[in-house]
Amino acid sequence: MSDVFILGAGFSKAISDAMPVLNDLSVEVKKRLPELEKVAAFLPDDIEVWLTFLSQRHPWLSEAANSRNHALLFEVSEIVQTVLVERMREPLGKTRPDWLSDLVTLWNKNASPVLTLNYDTLVERCACEISRIKTVMWSVGYSEKESVSARLYPIPLTPTWQRSVGRRGHSGDPASLLSLFKLHGSTNWFYSGAPNANDETIYFLPATAWTVDDPSERAGAGTYPDKVPFIVPPLIEKLPFLGNALIRSLWAQAGSALRNASRIFCLGYSLPETDITMRFFLQSNTPQKAVPFFLVNKPNATDPHLVARFRSLSKDRYEINDHFLFDDNPIPALVKELLHGI
Repeated sequence: MSDVFILGAGFSKAISDAMPVLNDLSVEVKKRLPELEKVAAFLPDDIEVWLTFLSQRHPWLSEAANSRNHALLFEVSEIVQTVLVERMREPLGKTRPDWLSDLVTLWNKNASPVLTLNYDTLVERCACEISRIKTVMWSVGYSEKESVSARLYPIPLTPTWQRSVGRRGHSGDPASLLSLFKLHGSTNWFYSGAPNANDETIYFLPATAWTVDDPSERAGAGTYPDKVPFIVPPLIEKLPFLGNALIRSLWAQAGSALRNASRIFCLGYSLPETDITMRFFLQSNTPQKAVPFFLVNKPNATDPHLVARFRSLSKDRYEINDHFLFDDNPIPALVKELLHGI
């Protein structure tokens, strides 16, 4: 039994106001992909609806039109990655927040399962920095920091440098670490983008430093020119993008972590009505007995049904605690209480 943490876009927003939420990504995608206007013109102003339309093969469209829509969907994923990499430069150019270091230290100490819906690599970078490993050099295989980065993920991703020559092996096991379940993929994960790529390798580029110039990223540059980011777009129905065997394993392990949770902390995630996959996931993996479920989010007067949405998941297994919804800085407030033994 352990504490389980669920992270949404509000978590990264708490680290830096530069980090985008879904509406911000909608604006950036429309601005950078004019072709999307043809789709957006006859659909509601909602990126989840646009991308869901693009992801489906519609019988009234020609094969060529459906293929163009599918190509647009991949372009959106690449734009999302570009926007996030650009936005991460702001927090990475500053000292990381103390509360973040404290929280990640606590996660490492307790080997906590952390289920994140975010694509950015801020948690990985913080975890590597607080490991106190100074060197990022290697003789063969992983550097020590890259070893930390690799072990954060509960699935065996392949480093992009294995597609080139000159490094192999592993430098040894670091200390206890959190388990980072990146349920929607990551800006530093890559695959072919081919349809029905259910058994193919997913590569990752280690994110090891809290800096805009990560030595591990520089070392891996140019090793994946034929790959695209493995990012699950913000669709209403995400299941078609979750068929890869490794990703299914990731979600299965995350479900097991939920079922064995002693407490659940939901940080910066509001369970929107359109997130059907997460709703079914949370409802299908309730613990065997009732556990506290802490909502840690900024108060939002425009979303009066937030608490009700979480309570509708399971009245018997999730004991919703809304204490932190009344704090102007809820995530740092939670960290302070966790450090004092909440």
